[in-house]
Amino acid sequence: DESIKAMSEYYKDFPKRKYFVVVDENDEVLGGAGFAEFNNDSVAELQKLYIFEHARGKGLGCKLVKIVEEEAKKVGYKKLYLETHHNLSVAINLYKKLNYKLLKTPLAGSEHSTMDYFFEKELN
Repeated sequence: DESIKAMSEYYKDFPKRKYFVVVDENDEVLGGAGFAEFNNDSVAELQKLYIFEHARGKGLGCKLVKIVEEEAKKVGYKKLYLETHHNLSVAINLYKKLNYKLLKTPLAGSEHSTMDYFFEKELN
């Protein structure tokens, strides 16, 4: 994913893209997640959700996803879409817990050929 190489540039100066970082009391980064446009003005992709191993099990992933949902809705998105891999069972369980709907196939325009789980959620 080319955007990982320059994440600050990817999200900078785009009002419909945002990335959020969780830090501890010492400003150590614990994780992050973001969103950007997917295939039209109403669908955003939940992107780059990651929690460092030492910070897992504290509900940070859930909090980050909820922040992404709220912020994506504020800038006008109606749906969030995401792609993940079957090896990421903790993430898959998180998305199911947060009421993401499992899709049989990726949405049109997907570029992540190694991913094999696809989810979407209406932002109400």
